[in-house]
Amino acid sequence: MHSSHLLLEEPIRMASILEPSKSSFFPALTKIVGTLGPKSRSVETLSGCLKSGMSVARFDFSWGDAEYHQETLDNLKVAVKSTKKLCAMHSSHLLLEEPIRMASILEPSKSSFFPALTKIVGTLGPKSRSVETLSGCLKSGMSVARFDFSWGDAEYHQETLDNLKVAVKSTKKLCAVMLDTVGPELQVINKSEKAITLKADGLVTLTPNQDQEASSEVLPINFDGLAKAVKKGDTIFVGQYLFTGSETTSVWLEVDEIKGDDVICLSRNAATLAGALFTLHASQVHIDLPTLTEKDKEVISTWGVQNKIDFLSLSYCRHAEDVRQTREMLKKLGDLSQTQIFAKIENVEGLTHFDEILQEADGIILSRGNLGIDLPPEKVYL
Repeated sequence: MHSSHLLLEEPIRMASILEPSKSSFFPALTKIVGTLGPKSRSVETLSGCLKSGMSVARFDFSWGDAEYHQETLDNLKVAVKSTKKLCAMHSSHLLLEEPIRMASILEPSKSSFFPALTKIVGTLGPKSRSVETLSGCLKSGMSVARFDFSWGDAEYHQETLDNLKVAVKSTKKLCAVMLDTVGPELQVINKSEKAITLKADGLVTLTPNQDQEASSEVLPINFDGLAKAVKKGDTIFVGQYLFTGSETTSVWLEVDEIKGDDVICLSRNAATLAGALFTLHASQVHIDLPTLTEKDKEVISTWGVQNKIDFLSLSYCRHAEDVRQTREMLKKLGDLSQTQIFAKIENVEGLTHFDEILQEADGIILSRGNLGIDLPPEKVYL
């Protein structure tokens, strides 16, 4: 669950797509079995085989005696030492462990037959926090549990984590812990939690005055600098389900006028917003807030240290400096000095600095939902 397992390590540039990949770009997930015979037993030839990717040497005892194969094996050992390329030569590395019979092909493989090379990160929420459900997730392959602190307090997430520990113990399946920070996420505050209905082509005001009650005319937000960041014609998204952009639960707003600290917008579609919090995303607009907020620092230094988190998902990472500052903080916390940082790219600003962020982070998370708001949907990669 570290950077050597990332599928993308090179910068996302057209050149990196058109040019051949470096020979060491991907770990060798496909194993090449080479059968050693009369023409492939010299040290020179074996060295060439190893450099070309042979990772398992097959000795066929349907011909040749033990002494003959031993000479070949001795040459292979010399080649391994000179090329520094490992090669399996015993049964524990066999690619086929089940008997080669028609029944073994037609029947489902045993659940433990292949090692899990792909890691599954599961976000734990209200419907996935019971011991029973978590046990099912672990048995199905979840290897990292993500705790999203953009909602729920530390006590709530601690209860979920305690249930996860019970599930891990009962299933004997290991699971890493990932803390996902809030970052400079803009939100609409709906204290009453009453459903808010917005009509297409209607006007709605975004205000930093959180004393006002949310309604179809006014939406209080948690940021007092929005009026300085946006301009007439800018697009703002408000909703909960960024991964679908569902028209019934989210709304596209177009900035119509700036009045003091308030932003007056035109609703481009009809929608009903339900719940206490809605994400607010201003398309391709720089938000002057720190990537690691004071709330994030408090959660990391308390909940994170207490539970010795394995991974930190750095939300809305926009620059390499964001990763460096976060790593310095983790080093000072002692128990978290080995915690790996996954930079979460969520907007065009982060995508623009992808190359430099990749050099500093242990891993990358691409938030396609948020990127689909900053970019035309057809430009968001699969």
